[in-house]
This record gives sequence, C-alpha cells and structure tokens, in this order.
Amino acid sequence: MCYVMIVSNDIKERQYLHQVLNEDFLNAVVLPEAATATEALKIAQLSQPELLLLSLTLPDEESSLLYKEILALHPSIKVVLFDDVGDFKHAQFALRAGAIDYLVRPLQSTDVKNAIHRAIINLNHVSLLNRDGKLTTYKTKQSVDRMFIYLHSNYQKNLTLNDLADHVHLNKNYVSRLFKETVGMTFIAYLTNYRIQRSKDLLRSTTDNITDIAMAVGYIEPTYFSRVFKKDTLLTPLQYRQRYHID
Repeated sequence: MCYVMIVSNDIKERQYLHQVLNEDFLNAVVLPEAATATEALKIAQLSQPELLLLSLTLPDEESSLLYKEILALHPSIKVVLFDDVGDFKHAQFALRAGAIDYLVRPLQSTDVKNAIHRAIINLNHVSLLNRDGKLTTYKTKQSVDRMFIYLHSNYQKNLTLNDLADHVHLNKNYVSRLFKETVGMTFIAYLTNYRIQRSKDLLRSTTDNITDIAMAVGYIEPTYFSRVFKKDTLLTPLQYRQRYHID
C-alpha cells in the first residue's frame, strides 16, 4: 500500500483529493487529513506517510518549512504541491525540493491523477490507477483492501494464494478471480512485481549483500532471485546496484 497524507486548509479540496485516491488508486491508503501545518506534523510523527499532497497556501503557516520538517522525518517521501496561482518562487522551491509535481488551481482531474501516479511509481510501488472498475460494493472494496494490506505486510514470507484466501475468509478461486479483475494481473504476478520493487529500494539505499536482500523480499534461493530480477529489469541485482546506488 502507498500511504498518503493530504494537507490543505480547504475542506472541499481535501475531500476531492481523498475521493480521487479512493476511486482511482486501488492500493493507496489515505492517512488522517490535516488543515494546518501543526496538525500535519503530528500526523507525520505518528505515521509513515510515503506521499504528501501539500497546499502551498496554508493560512499563517510556512508550507516550505512544514515540507522540510516532514522530509527530515521521512527522507524518501514524495510530494505533490498545489498553489493558487503560478508563482515563480514557489515553482523554484518545488524544483529545488524535488517535488514530483507543482499544480496550479483550479485542479484538473487528469493532472492530479497523473501526478499521483508518477509519485507512486517513483516510490517503486505498483500504481493501480483506474483499476477499480470491478469493485461494485463496499464489502468487495473492503476485501480487496484487506488483501493488499496482508500481502504488503507478509510479502517476505512464503506467501500463497491459499494464505491470502484464508486471511480474507473467501474461496481461493473467488480470490484469484477478484484479484485479477481488480488489479489487472494475477496474485503471483503482483507479488513478484512488489518483491522486485522492494528489492530495488534495498539495492539502491543499502550495502546489504545480494543474498540477504533476496531473503528480505521473500526469496530463499539467491540464484532464483537474480534470475527473476534480471527478467524484470534486464540487469542483475549487482548491475542494478552499481548503476543506481545512492552514495
């Protein structure tokens, strides 16, 4: 799951962004919303936000200072900034701060979705933009949410479709069909994709050896892990590290 925090003093804007995330990004989880920098900082201290949707027009608050404080708590967080009008200083700040996007109100649905999509991909997560078409009931949505939370919390284990079905108390064949219809790929394909994305994070940000990284993302056999990794990236884990490691 991608954990998202919305910070805006405009309640309608917060509701709109929340709606976009719920309707168009199947594996995004919205953290408690914040109307002020003080509220936002408390949420950031108590949770693990990965994506911050931040208004640059908070009343009597310094959005840039809040951004820096949250970045200090969560260095890998991705940010999309919103502004009332195009402002050169704000745009310059957005570029220097490494924001994924800088959007000017009125917010356009396509721009918002694309910005969030890019941020999730940049986090090395699987973006499920517009993969919610089959979720016809709230109960079904709850089941799919529980699947993602369980999968993302247990991907390091020898996880099977039976385990997933048992966890949500549903028939294995139904779970298999529901997963494919809503996500657009099979359970195994998604699990493999997610494990590879997590291994990329470790290869880029740590000096752990390949065997330990393979084990950390659910592969007991490092040779098999390397083969799966190369099939996905066209690089061996070592080649990927040499090219993308953050010094």
